[in-house]
Amino acid sequence: METATGKRSARASRLARLVLWSAAMERRALGPVLLSVLLSVGGLSGCGEDEAESEVDTTDHVGLYEIPISRSNQATEPRDAVRIEISPTEMRLNYEPVLELERGLAPDGAVNDHVITALREAIGSGAARSRAALRIHTNVPYLTLAQTMNTLRDAGLRELFIAVRTPGETPQEAWMQMPHWQILPPGDEPATFEGRAPRWDEFVAVWRDVYDRCRAGDYVDCDGPYSITAEGGELDIEMWTRARAMKVTFRQINPPEPEPSGGGGGGGLIEGVAAAPVAANPEEEEDPATAGAFTMQHMESVAEDSHISSFMEPVCADTQCRVTFVTDATTASMRVISFVGAAFPNGSETPQIAFRMPVMQ
Repeated sequence: METATGKRSARASRLARLVLWSAAMERRALGPVLLSVLLSVGGLSGCGEDEAESEVDTTDHVGLYEIPISRSNQATEPRDAVRIEISPTEMRLNYEPVLELERGLAPDGAVNDHVITALREAIGSGAARSRAALRIHTNVPYLTLAQTMNTLRDAGLRELFIAVRTPGETPQEAWMQMPHWQILPPGDEPATFEGRAPRWDEFVAVWRDVYDRCRAGDYVDCDGPYSITAEGGELDIEMWTRARAMKVTFRQINPPEPEPSGGGGGGGLIEGVAAAPVAANPEEEEDPATAGAFTMQHMESVAEDSHISSFMEPVCADTQCRVTFVTDATTASMRVISFVGAAFPNGSETPQIAFRMPVMQ
């Protein structure tokens, strides 16, 4: 017969096995759960770090009413472009700060040979691009605009798009594609353009029309056609602005060689016949005109019905004009961008423009 002691020992053994089996089952059940929780916590931690690292503030630091007005505003917003934003206090590349500015100007030592060092290095450290999108505050000086453009060319970026707002009471953000452009050093070194130059005589033929259109607007001064005008040669255009004035000068360059005079000397005289006497007080001849200038108030550049656009139309609407842009270092960038937009509005032939680097003051 089985004793009481044996029965108690068997029950204790079965109870012990049951406890061990139950513990094993709990470990098996908790194992995947614990592993899942650990992986989940680790994944969340890693995801948070990645999001923190990749999170970039894409808010525009230069607002709609702080970008220039332009009558050239039909370009498509550029894709796959280097993005530069310039406020009076900071320059950003692809939303990341690259340089602090002082009233829109780079600090001493930040520019080398008209190239902004920090911007150039930041562009070079990123993926190669062929185009740039520029968003610039209206009050940033022209010197910074010119240095930025020169830096872009140094980095191989030739296509430039500028964020602008449309004229009128309810403006919208738009894009202006800067036409074929280059940067000239300070001084008087002439620009080198491509293709056929417009002819001086083509301007002379529409001079009266240009004058009338200039006088119809808010003008400062408009040169009328002269009684005697030079003939031949090429047309050079200079755009200049300072304070409230915007001036366009059309001038003759590369004139034809003068034809040799048929008189003078004694080669054509008959032997024994004296030459005709020269008048004691010959009447002075008027020098032929070789330039005409047209100066408007700056508000004409942002008017919905701009007379700058109007008087430029007979010359450049259907012809690729060549322009040199000149202004002071401290001129607000809005003056430059709005002036170019008014001279070559939507629908005009794309010009070639050389921007003169201003002299440091």
